[in-house]
Amino acid sequence: MPLRLQPKLLRVLQDGEVRPLGTNKVERVDVRVIAATNRDLAAHLREGHLREDLYYRLNVVQIHLPPLRARSEDVLPLAEHFWRSRPHGRANPCAAFPRAPRRSC
Repeated sequence: MPLRLQPKLLRVLQDGEVRPLGTNKVERVDVRVIAATNRDLAAHLREGHLREDLYYRLNVVQIHLPPLRARSEDVLPLAEHFWRSRPHGRANPCAAFPRAPRRSC
């Protein structure tokens, strides 16, 4: 996120205030943010690409999730989940996952 936008996000998170585009009126908001990144935020902080106050505001709870390529056992269950949640009337799931166990066919 560009440095010029970070104070605006910080204002929303700290003060719960936004000023809609084209108005001078400040509106109160109540938001919760879940942020995810594949970048090393501590390194961005050291390099001056991330404001320290924004870093500490966002870094309340950290969950490390390895990339999917490191969790190959999760690929098929995820693919099956997303396949089942597709709109009906699509092709047969067995054709899409030819090496899949036949329990879902």
